[in-house]
Amino acid sequence: MPAPNILAANSLPQPKAILPKFFSSLFTLSAHLGPQNIFLSIAENDSRDETRAILHSYERELIRHNISYRLRTDDNLRSKNRGENMDMPWLSVSDRMNYMAGVRNLALEPLYNSTVIWKRIIFFNDVIWDWRTVMALLQTEGEVVCTLDLDGSGL
Repeated sequence: MPAPNILAANSLPQPKAILPKFFSSLFTLSAHLGPQNIFLSIAENDSRDETRAILHSYERELIRHNISYRLRTDDNLRSKNRGENMDMPWLSVSDRMNYMAGVRNLALEPLYNSTVIWKRIIFFNDVIWDWRTVMALLQTEGEVVCTLDLDGSGL
């Protein structure tokens, strides 16, 4: 089987509400692109809900759909700079940004820990997406394309 040429990477903070739609869209995207062309890399991001268990519950479906994958859900991803107050859980903005960059890099590890030459990289965060949108992005000629996540957070 040839190596996949599209890396779909994701860092997920407590996304249990969106996981059914995420995986439904992924499976439809895979049906259109061919599962042999996709490698899914997920780094679970310090979730304090059932996200880890839910992610692992999708492993059978990933296998059934013949999608190669890697799930990182270990305690080593937990932030040392996270406070207990969930209204303001980060001790500082710089702590948050450094932590988020680290989690993103874990999701993107196959870029630099693999001999695969990836033709396209799709990076998802914790937003609902539709497979048709990703197909449109993959049809663009640019080397870097992205969607906008305008949630008014002001970052």
